[in-house]
Amino acid sequence: MIRYILISNKFEGYIIYGYNTLGFLVHFENCTYGMTEDQLEGVVKELRNALSHERFVAWTKEHGMKVVKLEDDLTFERFWAEYGMQRDRMRAEKVWNAMKPEDRQYVLYNIKAYKRYLKRMGAWLNQKFPETYLRSNWRDEWDKINTTK
Repeated sequence: MIRYILISNKFEGYIIYGYNTLGFLVHFENCTYGMTEDQLEGVVKELRNALSHERFVAWTKEHGMKVVKLEDDLTFERFWAEYGMQRDRMRAEKVWNAMKPEDRQYVLYNIKAYKRYLKRMGAWLNQKFPETYLRSNWRDEWDKINTTK
Protein backbone atom coordinates (compact mmCIF):
# COMPACT_ATOMS: atom_id res chain seq x y z
CA MET A 1 0.00 0.00 0.00
CA ILE A 2 1.16 3.52 -0.79
CA ARG A 3 0.10 5.98 1.91
CA TYR A 4 -0.07 9.76 1.95
CA ILE A 5 -0.63 12.47 4.54
CA LEU A 6 -2.83 15.47 3.76
CA ILE A 7 -1.82 18.63 5.62
CA SER A 8 -3.39 22.09 5.49
CA ASN A 9 -3.20 25.43 7.23
CA LYS A 10 -7.01 25.40 7.26
CA PHE A 11 -7.16 22.69 9.93
CA GLU A 12 -4.89 21.19 12.57
CA GLY A 13 -3.54 17.67 12.37
CA TYR A 14 -3.58 15.53 9.25
CA ILE A 15 -5.50 13.00 7.18
CA ILE A 16 -3.91 9.72 6.14
CA TYR A 17 -5.08 7.87 3.08
CA GLY A 18 -3.68 5.06 1.00
CA TYR A 19 -4.02 3.19 -2.28
CA ASN A 20 -3.42 -0.47 -3.03
CA THR A 21 -1.19 -1.61 -5.88
CA LEU A 22 -4.14 -1.40 -8.30
CA GLY A 23 -4.70 2.26 -7.45
CA PHE A 24 -7.87 1.85 -5.40
CA LEU A 25 -8.39 3.89 -2.26
CA VAL A 26 -8.21 1.37 0.60
CA HIS A 27 -7.27 3.40 3.67
CA PHE A 28 -8.60 6.64 5.21
CA GLU A 29 -7.87 7.95 8.70
CA ASN A 30 -8.91 11.33 10.05
CA CYS A 31 -6.32 12.61 12.56
CA THR A 32 -7.49 16.21 12.50
CA TYR A 33 -9.06 18.47 15.05
CA GLY A 34 -10.73 21.75 14.31
CA MET A 35 -11.79 20.57 10.85
CA THR A 36 -15.33 21.53 9.91
CA GLU A 37 -17.84 18.98 8.66
CA ASP A 38 -17.87 20.74 5.28
CA GLN A 39 -14.09 20.50 4.97
CA LEU A 40 -14.08 16.81 5.83
CA GLU A 41 -16.98 16.12 3.50
CA GLY A 42 -15.18 17.94 0.67
CA VAL A 43 -11.99 15.93 1.14
CA VAL A 44 -13.83 12.60 1.37
CA LYS A 45 -16.00 13.42 -1.65
CA GLU A 46 -13.00 14.40 -3.75
CA LEU A 47 -11.01 11.32 -2.70
CA ARG A 48 -13.96 9.12 -3.65
CA ASN A 49 -14.51 10.82 -7.00
CA ALA A 50 -10.92 11.36 -8.08
CA LEU A 51 -10.00 9.08 -10.95
CA SER A 52 -6.33 9.25 -10.04
CA HIS A 53 -4.07 10.32 -7.23
CA GLU A 54 -2.65 13.06 -9.46
CA ARG A 55 -6.12 14.56 -9.89
CA PHE A 56 -6.65 14.55 -6.12
CA VAL A 57 -3.27 16.23 -5.55
CA ALA A 58 -4.22 18.93 -8.07
CA TRP A 59 -7.50 19.47 -6.19
CA THR A 60 -5.68 19.77 -2.85
CA LYS A 61 -3.31 22.39 -4.29
CA GLU A 62 -6.28 24.40 -5.56
CA HIS A 63 -7.67 24.37 -2.02
CA GLY A 64 -4.43 25.30 -0.22
CA MET A 65 -3.57 21.83 1.06
CA LYS A 66 -0.41 19.77 0.78
CA VAL A 67 0.04 16.04 0.18
CA VAL A 68 3.16 14.31 1.51
CA LYS A 69 3.97 10.70 0.67
CA LEU A 70 4.44 8.60 3.78
CA GLU A 71 8.10 7.81 3.57
CA ASP A 72 9.68 4.48 4.24
CA ASP A 73 12.51 5.94 6.33
CA LEU A 74 10.77 6.59 9.62
CA THR A 75 13.71 5.53 11.72
CA PHE A 76 14.81 7.08 14.95
CA GLU A 77 18.22 7.64 13.32
CA ARG A 78 16.64 9.98 10.81
CA PHE A 79 14.79 11.90 13.54
CA TRP A 80 17.96 12.11 15.62
CA ALA A 81 19.95 13.54 12.71
CA GLU A 82 17.27 16.02 11.57
CA TYR A 83 16.32 17.28 15.03
CA GLY A 84 19.89 18.27 15.73
CA MET A 85 19.95 18.51 19.52
CA GLN A 86 21.35 15.22 20.68
CA ARG A 87 20.54 14.83 24.36
CA ASP A 88 19.05 11.86 26.28
CA ARG A 89 19.00 9.54 23.29
CA MET A 90 17.66 6.48 25.13
CA ARG A 91 14.69 8.36 26.56
CA ALA A 92 13.84 9.97 23.22
CA GLU A 93 14.17 6.67 21.37
CA LYS A 94 11.76 5.01 23.79
CA VAL A 95 9.13 7.67 23.06
CA TRP A 96 9.81 7.41 19.30
CA ASN A 97 9.36 3.63 19.31
CA ALA A 98 5.95 3.99 20.98
CA MET A 99 4.66 6.32 18.23
CA LYS A 100 2.53 5.25 15.26
CA PRO A 101 4.20 5.52 11.80
CA GLU A 102 1.83 8.35 10.82
CA ASP A 103 2.84 10.33 13.87
CA ARG A 104 6.51 9.74 13.12
CA GLN A 105 5.99 11.06 9.60
CA TYR A 106 4.31 14.18 10.96
CA VAL A 107 7.16 14.70 13.45
CA LEU A 108 9.71 14.53 10.64
CA TYR A 109 7.63 16.90 8.50
CA ASN A 110 7.20 19.37 11.36
CA ILE A 111 10.87 19.66 12.44
CA LYS A 112 11.66 22.28 9.79
CA ALA A 113 8.70 24.42 10.86
CA TYR A 114 9.82 24.14 14.50
CA LYS A 115 13.33 25.28 13.59
CA ARG A 116 11.93 28.24 11.62
CA TYR A 117 9.87 29.15 14.70
CA LEU A 118 12.97 29.05 16.91
CA LYS A 119 14.81 31.28 14.46
CA ARG A 120 11.93 33.80 14.43
CA MET A 121 11.88 33.88 18.24
CA GLY A 122 15.57 34.70 18.48
CA ALA A 123 18.41 33.56 20.69
CA TRP A 124 16.50 33.69 23.99
CA LEU A 125 14.39 30.61 23.19
CA ASN A 126 16.26 27.29 23.34
CA GLN A 127 15.38 24.18 21.38
CA LYS A 128 13.58 21.60 23.49
CA PHE A 129 15.26 18.34 24.38
CA PRO A 130 14.22 15.61 21.89
CA GLU A 131 12.22 13.64 24.46
CA THR A 132 10.31 16.76 25.53
CA TYR A 133 9.55 17.65 21.92
CA LEU A 134 8.31 14.13 21.14
CA ARG A 135 6.16 13.91 24.28
CA SER A 136 4.39 17.22 23.98
CA ASN A 137 5.21 19.56 21.11
CA TRP A 138 5.36 17.67 17.83
CA ARG A 139 1.68 18.37 17.11
CA ASP A 140 2.10 22.14 17.40
CA GLU A 141 1.55 24.14 14.23
CA TRP A 142 4.81 26.10 14.39
CA ASP A 143 4.26 28.08 11.19
CA LYS A 144 0.92 29.34 12.53
CA ILE A 145 2.26 30.71 15.80
CA ASN A 146 2.31 34.50 15.67
CA THR A 147 5.53 35.87 17.10
CA THR A 148 4.63 39.55 16.76
CA LYS A 149 2.44 41.54 19.09
